[in-house]
Amino acid sequence: MSPRRAVWSRRVLLNAALLLLAAALAGCAGGPGRPGVAAGREVTSRAAPPGGYTPGERVAVLLPQTGRFAAPAGAVRAGMLAAEQAQAPGKRPALRFFDSSDDQDATALVRQAAAEGARLVIGPLQKRAVDQLAAAASLPVPTLALNVTSGAPHPPTELFQFALSPEDEAVAVANQAWAKGYRRVLMLYPDGPWGGRLARAFREQWGRLGGQIVDGEVYDPSSDSFAQPIQRLLSMDGARQGQRLERPFIFLVATAPKARKIWPQMQQAAGSYVPPVFCTSHIHSSQFDPQGVQELAGLYFVDIPWLIAPSPDEPVSRRDLERNSSQVQGDYSRLYAMGIDAYRLAPRLAYMASHPDASLKGETGTLRLNPLRRVRRQLPLARMTSSGPVLAGAQTRPDGVSSPNSSARARAPHIAAAAP
Repeated sequence: MSPRRAVWSRRVLLNAALLLLAAALAGCAGGPGRPGVAAGREVTSRAAPPGGYTPGERVAVLLPQTGRFAAPAGAVRAGMLAAEQAQAPGKRPALRFFDSSDDQDATALVRQAAAEGARLVIGPLQKRAVDQLAAAASLPVPTLALNVTSGAPHPPTELFQFALSPEDEAVAVANQAWAKGYRRVLMLYPDGPWGGRLARAFREQWGRLGGQIVDGEVYDPSSDSFAQPIQRLLSMDGARQGQRLERPFIFLVATAPKARKIWPQMQQAAGSYVPPVFCTSHIHSSQFDPQGVQELAGLYFVDIPWLIAPSPDEPVSRRDLERNSSQVQGDYSRLYAMGIDAYRLAPRLAYMASHPDASLKGETGTLRLNPLRRVRRQLPLARMTSSGPVLAGAQTRPDGVSSPNSSARARAPHIAAAAP
C-alpha cells in the first residue's frame, strides 16, 4: 500500500473509532434532549459528528477566479468562508484557494496542492476539469469536485462528486409523491435536452419505486399556448373518464416564466377537478415576487432547505447573512448554500464512503454518497401560496387523501450539519 493510501485508510479507521467513542459517551451521559421540529424539518443534534476537520489541517480549494465561472465560484467561496467563520477558531482548517480558471490544469493543481501539504481538496467547479480528474488513474488526496463528470464510469476512488443536479430534483419529486401515496402520474415537459433529462430521471426513479406512468406529453417551450398538450394529458386521467382508478398527479417540468403560463391554462382546462401538480425548484426564485407567487399559487415543488426549510438554530442563517452579502440572494443563493455544504461535507467523506447509509443534513438537502461516490440529495416538498412557499404536510396528499404512514420506514443514520 502506498504511503498516501495508508494515510487515507488510517483516516477512515480513526473516524470510525471516533464515532464509537461518541456513541459510548452519549450512552453513559444519557445524551441531550432532542431539539424540536421547526417548519417540518428535523433539527439534529449539534454534537460534532465523526470526520470533522483537524485544527490547522490544510485544505486546498480549487475555484476559477476569472472567466464566466468566476461569479458562481465567488458565491461558493463566500458560502465556504461563512461556514468556516461559524466554527470556533481553534477547530478551523487552513484553507488555501487555488485559481482553477484554466480547467485543463485540474489534475496538476490537485497534485500541487497535495505536494504542498493539503490533506483534502475541494473543487474544481467546471465540468471539463472534473472530467479530467475522473480520467486519472488515481489522485493523491481525497477530492470533492463541485460538479459531476459527463463520462468516466469508473473514476478514481479518491474522487467524490457534488453538484446541484436538476436530475436529483426530478428524483426527489418522485420520492415525495410516492411517500404521499401516489402511484400514478401524468408528465408534461418541454421538448429539448433539458426537459428530456429531467423526464428521464423522473421516469427511471418512478419505475424503480413501482409507480405507473399513465401518459407523458411534450410541449413547445417557445410557445405561449399549451392548450393541445394539456388537453391530451388531461384526457388520459382515468378518473375524468369515469374509470374506477386512483387519480394521478402531474409532474410538470417548467421554468418559472413558463409555469406562470401553463398553470392557469391547466386550471382552466381541468374544470372542477385539478390534479395536484409537482415541479422542481425551477419554478421558485429566491427573490420574492408578489405577482409571480400569485400566478404559481397551488403548485408543489422541491427545493433546498436553505430556501424553504431553514433550521432555526443554524449558525449560518440565510436571513442574517443576506443582509450583508449580495451573494446570498438571487441566482447565486443556491451556490452559496452549496459552498456551506461542501465545507462541511469534505472532512466527512471518509466516514460516509465506509458507511453507505450515513447522511448529512445540509443546506442543499440531505446528502448521501452512492456507490460511485456521487453525492445524492433528498429535498423537502413545498407548496406555493399567494404569500410565498410553505412546507407541504408530511402525511396529507394535496387531494386530501391520507398517505400511508411513513414513520415505520427505516431511517438511515444522519450526520448533524449544524456542527461543522
